[in-house]
Amino acid sequence: MGVKQSTFEAFAVPLAFGTGVAIARLVTGRGKRRAVKAKASRDERRVALGKDSRAAKLFDHLAKYHQEHLLDCWADLDKAQRDQLDKQLRSFDLEFVQRAFPSSMAVDAVVSGMSPEPVDVADVAPIAGRDPQEAEQWRLEGLRLISTGKVAVILLAGGQGTRLGSAAPKGCFDIGLPSGKPLFQLHAERIAKLQRLAADEVGPNGPGGLPDKLVHWYIMTSPATDRATREHFKGAAYYGLSASQVHFFQQATMPCLTPEGDMILETPGRVATAPDGNGGLYQALAASGALADMRSRGVECVDAFCVDNALAQVASPEWLGYCRAREADVGARVVAKSGPGEKVGVFVKSGASGIAVKEYSELGQDLAGLKGPGGQLVYRWGNICMHYFSLKFLESTAKAMRATPTYHVARKKIPCVGGDKVDGIKLEQFIFDPFPSAGKCVLFEVRREAEFAPVKNAPGEAVDSPDTARAAVLALHKKWVEAAGGQVVSNAAALSKVLPEAFYGALSELPGVEVAPTLSYAGEGLERLCKGKQFKLGTHIDSMRLVRQGSSVGKSKNMDVLDAPRSRGPSARTSKVGSRRDSGAGLKELVNLPKDQLPTHQEK
Repeated sequence: MGVKQSTFEAFAVPLAFGTGVAIARLVTGRGKRRAVKAKASRDERRVALGKDSRAAKLFDHLAKYHQEHLLDCWADLDKAQRDQLDKQLRSFDLEFVQRAFPSSMAVDAVVSGMSPEPVDVADVAPIAGRDPQEAEQWRLEGLRLISTGKVAVILLAGGQGTRLGSAAPKGCFDIGLPSGKPLFQLHAERIAKLQRLAADEVGPNGPGGLPDKLVHWYIMTSPATDRATREHFKGAAYYGLSASQVHFFQQATMPCLTPEGDMILETPGRVATAPDGNGGLYQALAASGALADMRSRGVECVDAFCVDNALAQVASPEWLGYCRAREADVGARVVAKSGPGEKVGVFVKSGASGIAVKEYSELGQDLAGLKGPGGQLVYRWGNICMHYFSLKFLESTAKAMRATPTYHVARKKIPCVGGDKVDGIKLEQFIFDPFPSAGKCVLFEVRREAEFAPVKNAPGEAVDSPDTARAAVLALHKKWVEAAGGQVVSNAAALSKVLPEAFYGALSELPGVEVAPTLSYAGEGLERLCKGKQFKLGTHIDSMRLVRQGSSVGKSKNMDVLDAPRSRGPSARTSKVGSRRDSGAGLKELVNLPKDQLPTHQEK
């Protein structure tokens, strides 16, 4: 399987009839007319730079791409500011930008009014009717892939927690679980547990043996989050993973442009830029050397997901095995939309056999609410940004997107020199843009309550907030404990005897328990610890101990439970790197600990 056509051709299918070509020529022609019209001012600008040889060379370079206006404030800059602007301007691939802008504008003009066609039922592997024996074979195949080092994981972590009230990387955010673990730690511990499961079930060293291969984790940051993310992981000792298996690489930025294609000066000494979207993943993987590194390690398939999904089943073995069995180039885990207004993209048809994604903002209310004969939404398969890629697809796509760059056009008000804002354009790509070019793309339904708890909105919001994600994690883990023969009980009766109602009433915010990922990846292996036991609401059940939180209220005679959890309050916060709550100390030893040496629930 491979790429059926270039990314540009797949994204801009309507251009085959010539409409897009005409628009591209029109946009390019407009740029040329603008350049001719500004010829006189170009000479004046060149003279204004005087005898500054560095400025003259930079001017000549910019003039090739009609961007010489970026030096209009050069005379007003001090040496440090000139150095900064010089460095930034030379970092831009202006030839690439010059190619990307007109093609992106052309495609935007053509496809903006196109109506999508929903995917067929046959295009999705639904939960209903799934053969348990076949699913078990997929799971074992996924574990074999992990055990033999053929799986890598990509984390999309370029975003900041601005909406959450934090300037730190979103992965540093603590959603308010009893353990206080930030999102980065939840994902890291799931990877550690996967290695343990693969080693125990299918590894060459047998149960309890050391993992033969590590799952290498490639974390995509942005200029705004890169340094803080690296420092966070270093301060947390990589949460028990080996430092050699955690890799960081940055997504690129693109200059902001006017509708005519002029780059915009944000300040006299800095060009306005914006991240190139999560679709910048492909070229960033290639440019950083990450793809070459994967190839050298024998990686064949890659699992990618977003940092803000608190329930992400990282590199789910069943999922990996399914994609391999189908010989997929690309795969996507999907959920049925909760309703017409849910803000997730939906999967649609592209061409005769391709699959694409239509963003929720592009679908429109009428189509979003359209229902079929059975009363289900016609456009119901939601994109949760949990994707599978063959390494070959990533490699070929990176080359295609470089050769024929096409971006989505986001029209925004861009800050510019003088403190004003001008009509501008941000160019961005989405991770699903090249999906139509895949030789084979598969969709696999998963349970929302088990795999999708996004953290996008501020604490206190009713949808996709730290509060809803925390509740989802605790509710799922409560089901795990109960399925393993345990009980989860309320603390209210015991607490009411020793604490004011204002304190024990806060327990309603913790509607379940938390199970450490290093103890169980998806609910497995809990019987020995949980069967016949009772656990209080808000308990953190850890692999090494049951964590005590708050003041002791004693033990009930008929309950094997922990002390009451500390009230968390209505909102979560960013985890402090290096604190005891955030530390990965002890996890590294636990990852490789034989199963028969795992501590029981009585150990402290």
